[in-house]
Amino acid sequence: MKKSKIIIPALAMLVMSTAATVTGTVAWFTMNTTAKAEGMVVSAKTSGSLIIKEANLTNPALPTNSDKATKVTFPSTAHAFYPSTHDAASPTGLKYVSNGDRVNYETGTRMNEDTTLTFENVGSDDSNYYFDYGVYLAGDGMSMNKVLTISIDNAAELSVNGALSIDFYGQAVTTDTFVTAGTGTYLGALNLAKKYNDTAYSSAAKTQIVTQSAVTIGNSKADADDHGAYAIRMRVYFDGALIQAGQTDNDFADYTPCASDELAVANLLYYSDDAGSAIVPRNVGDSVANLYKVNLSTSTLCFARSISVINIAQRSLDVTFSC
Repeated sequence: MKKSKIIIPALAMLVMSTAATVTGTVAWFTMNTTAKAEGMVVSAKTSGSLIIKEANLTNPALPTNSDKATKVTFPSTAHAFYPSTHDAASPTGLKYVSNGDRVNYETGTRMNEDTTLTFENVGSDDSNYYFDYGVYLAGDGMSMNKVLTISIDNAAELSVNGALSIDFYGQAVTTDTFVTAGTGTYLGALNLAKKYNDTAYSSAAKTQIVTQSAVTIGNSKADADDHGAYAIRMRVYFDGALIQAGQTDNDFADYTPCASDELAVANLLYYSDDAGSAIVPRNVGDSVANLYKVNLSTSTLCFARSISVINIAQRSLDVTFSC
């Protein structure tokens, strides 16, 4: 009789309430408002019986014979973040803008082409910028050597929510330890927007999958010679440098003069000059002659721009690990 291949999925539920706290001095966000993202589903599947165990990051313990769970639910806890972005040279893999006053409210980029942004490394265990979740993947009574793929499956909400990102770190372990963040363990980053944030400011969609070859997934049986697991650290943060699609190749705000008979409208800022030196308050219907406004057709826009962050809605992330 022909045997059918049985796929037993393992599912971890991560419910996350992430409040993006904003400030004008240390980050891309430059207006005081909040954002929330909730509901993260982490699943794993393979052509064997794969189990998932939540990893206590301060007191880790490998899966053992008694661990049979196919679903783990993380506590729903609120975390306040300042935006940051990935930087391999940082000990935490993240850096932030330290002169946020030089970021344009409406674009989320440099104030003008002569502006220089300065960056600082995000410190270790700095909950102001990120929060880590951890899981172990293990074979139920057997070890595996597989190609691991990681994907975000519901990243269709192309809004400011797209700034929600995850850096993945992974490592095979055979003792009660856990993977640390570093260049040697970094697997890749995924974001809700499926976009790049490299210096080329590509408007092309990013392949929303991270692949790691020849991953060793240990045996959950504690008395087995191949006892172990594959540890995965998920570092969740808001990427302040992530750009929206279809933008131009510059990374600064560009300005255009207002018409001589132009009147102020709602939800638009007006500037004293073509460098955005100062915002000039104007009520709706006031004349804006001799003032300037952001040229949206020639300026790159970030998902984390202040003018839109108030529109962030609750979103869920569906992350799948497949072997």
